[in-house]
Order: sequence, then structure tokens, then C-alpha cells
Amino acid sequence: MGQHAILNETEFRGYLAGTLDKDSEAWLELRQKGFLKKYLDFERHIEDYRSKNSFLFTAAALHILVTTARCNHKCLYCHSSVVGEKKKGVDMTPAHAKRAVDIA
Repeated sequence: MGQHAILNETEFRGYLAGTLDKDSEAWLELRQKGFLKKYLDFERHIEDYRSKNSFLFTAAALHILVTTARCNHKCLYCHSSVVGEKKKGVDMTPAHAKRAVDIA
């Protein structure tokens, strides 16, 4: 999955023609990386796919409940912006806060 191989012109022509020497490094690399249909190791490729994409099959490990955009720390990694204390519409309403706690 997502493999690549660099072949010289002779190796590439042999690959296309199906005449690449089975004892050559190029042939062994192509087999190991899944380029040779006749020699595909489906179990290994399935495991590689599962391993590389395991994050798709699990829930998020971190949840952050943002109750306000009213922050003045200016952390580089944070999405929050600095807003004044009197700015309206940047805080979670009490009803939303209660619902968020109930869901959590």
C-alpha cells in the first residue's frame, strides 16, 4: 500500500515484459512491495493497511469542551482568539453548558 520502487531502464522494461530475473534485487523488491500480481501477499497488505489507518477505526482520544473564546493567554497552538471582557456572543450559554455536561 503506497509503495514505490526505483528501477533502471533495463529493469523497467523487464518488469513490463514479465521477463525480470526472479533472482534479481529489483524483482525481489517488487514482489515484497506488492507490484507483482501473481505474488501478492493479501494478508500482509491487509495488516499494513490496518496498521497505517488504525486511527480511522477508533474514536477520538481527546475531547476539549470550549466554554468561551474569552482567553488572553495567546498560546501558539490554540485556536482561541483574545477578545475583550465585554464582547458578547463568545461564551457558551448556560443551557448549552448543561447539555454538554449531560452528553459527556
